[in-house]
Amino acid sequence: MPGALFQCRLYLHSGIPVVSLEGEWEEASERLLTETISGLAHAGHYEIVVNLISATRLPLTERHWLERLERLAASVRAHGGHLDIVAALEQIEAGFQRQAQSLLRWAVSEDEAICRILGIPIAVSGPKWSMRLALSQSGMGDQRK
Repeated sequence: MPGALFQCRLYLHSGIPVVSLEGEWEEASERLLTETISGLAHAGHYEIVVNLISATRLPLTERHWLERLERLAASVRAHGGHLDIVAALEQIEAGFQRQAQSLLRWAVSEDEAICRILGIPIAVSGPKWSMRLALSQSGMGDQRK
């Protein structure tokens, strides 16, 4: 998509909502992630996966960013749910170095996160249904595919 620095995709994986951020991380990315997770929680989705593997320039070593993710996880956890973060191993290690105890649950793949939520072995996974949301750099709003 020309002119877009990042893209937010929302889809279901085995009935679990997955928010996937792709492209360069910036302040608008954080707002979009927060709004999307809050919207899902308000709609009654309390098991949510956030996939950060395709996001670049993540501020994982910045304390305020992890604290915001923790607050989102706490709001989901208050309803008995979980916020699972899918990230590359290096991203996970950076996140763990900044915090000793966390409400965030880290995974190296979507399948790992989904299987943990569903309580099934990792060798089995379900179907994905896609819905795409994108925010362009020009601020034109959502462009749905």
